[in-house]
Amino acid sequence: MVGEEKPAAATKFFLASLVAVAAIYSGMKKDDELVADFDLLSNEAKSVLKLNWNEAISSFKQDTSVFILGRGTGHEIAQEAALKPKETCQLHAESYSAADVQHGPMKLATSGLHMIAFIPNDTGKDGVIRAAWILATNGSKVFIVNGVVEGCTSLPTQNTKKPYLPKFHR
Repeated sequence: MVGEEKPAAATKFFLASLVAVAAIYSGMKKDDELVADFDLLSNEAKSVLKLNWNEAISSFKQDTSVFILGRGTGHEIAQEAALKPKETCQLHAESYSAADVQHGPMKLATSGLHMIAFIPNDTGKDGVIRAAWILATNGSKVFIVNGVVEGCTSLPTQNTKKPYLPKFHR
């Protein structure tokens, strides 16, 4: 018989996997610049741990379901982020592409729904901003990561000194 399952967010494993892939990639490509970036990345990760998202956390305490939005590179982050409330709080959370949310799930967005929208720094940016604005206008409480959207609450973020992800999209 298998023992009791205990919730544990696997974000550290997810992030460590990304860093491991980046390390392998930089070694294969002999990319000294990327290798040097690992020290910078480590320092920036420590700063992220100090960010205060208490307003969003307090808002989600009474929820039974939340939406997590993203698009482009932000959609993968939204998918990972949607697992965290499920794993740690037994809170139903669904990730949606900002494009897909406008084809049905937006009808579920009422004044009682809370959500987080991850705004990417790529071509998906405008779509997430538009979807977040529409959802907020319809009465949902929307928290924004990486930007400012009228009617939404912006959460503090850590601006990186280097864009790590775009290097892997080449």
